[in-house]
Amino acid sequence: MGAGFSIPAGAPSASQLGEKIIEFGEKITKKKIHRHSITYDPLEFFLMAAVEFYNAKNEFNYEEFYDFIYELPDDNSFIDFLSDYFAKYKLLEKVNHEYILQYFLDLFEYYQWWIFHCLYSNDNVNNADKYSGFFNLIKSHSSDNLYLHTLNHDLLLENFSSKGFLPPLDDGFFNNDQYSCTDMECREWIPCPYFANKYSSNIRIYKLHGSLNYFNTFTENENGAYTPNSIVKAQTPYKDIIFFDNIKQDSPPTFNPNFLTGKQYKESNYYNNMLYTDLFHHFDSNLTISDKLIIIGYSGNDEGINRHILTSFDLRKPCYIIDPFPGEKIIALKQNFSNATLIKCSISDFTPENIGLQI
Repeated sequence: MGAGFSIPAGAPSASQLGEKIIEFGEKITKKKIHRHSITYDPLEFFLMAAVEFYNAKNEFNYEEFYDFIYELPDDNSFIDFLSDYFAKYKLLEKVNHEYILQYFLDLFEYYQWWIFHCLYSNDNVNNADKYSGFFNLIKSHSSDNLYLHTLNHDLLLENFSSKGFLPPLDDGFFNNDQYSCTDMECREWIPCPYFANKYSSNIRIYKLHGSLNYFNTFTENENGAYTPNSIVKAQTPYKDIIFFDNIKQDSPPTFNPNFLTGKQYKESNYYNNMLYTDLFHHFDSNLTISDKLIIIGYSGNDEGINRHILTSFDLRKPCYIIDPFPGEKIIALKQNFSNATLIKCSISDFTPENIGLQI
């Protein structure tokens, strides 16, 4: 399932999210200039300066922009831009490019999280009626092995499950009371399941690009450096959150939710991150053993995902692509299957009968 799956429930499209990121950044910048005209941190304005530089040559796409900054292009125009920016705010002796880069990535991820959180309530199931066909499909095959792979960060499927629209979903997390979490005001400590990579039920969910409520926990070594220790799941998509290891009796630092952005950056994490390596191993395995593949709301733009599908799924088996407005990439992906059906309908119009399944 791709981004198109959540749009009927109110999730922003990629273009809407990009527009709001720029709008949000401009508002924050103006407020800080107005309130802190002398003491503001110029590093916080690097985001909008970089967006302005990028937009002069490219149409803004927030994931491509993330890659653009992550790779820190070494062309002369970008080097000149950085030099001018540092000189303008007298930053040459205070920071280096790596610091600017990490600062930007953290800030941009925060903007992305905040905009998504503001535009789209993660517990919003008011549009559940638009997914009745999907619910019927899942429930009618609830005794079969169903593997739900989603590229979305939101909690839509989990909330549909908690409200009874879907059966319980097994996500590989296990609660052994080792980890607890709270918000920054420490109002209430809540147990947090950790990713055990163990699945016991037949209806499973794999969030291949992470989730707004997944967080890394860290272990501090003797040099004061933090290394990833585990992945835990909060009950809600907090941003400012504190985790506590009830066994080791330490409180790791607060970090951003564990989700992926950027086209190239995402793919690089498929193979060198402890969470995503496990998830993509299951993705390949599930594609191999499944007797049919149903693709909903996926544009086909993720080359890494496409390679996994084409490599691990038997292209002679049935494949159904649900997309009301299929683009060039998903149509090109379809051409690789010998038994693929493109169904031009939205998720709200989808029924199991669309793909020849009788209830």
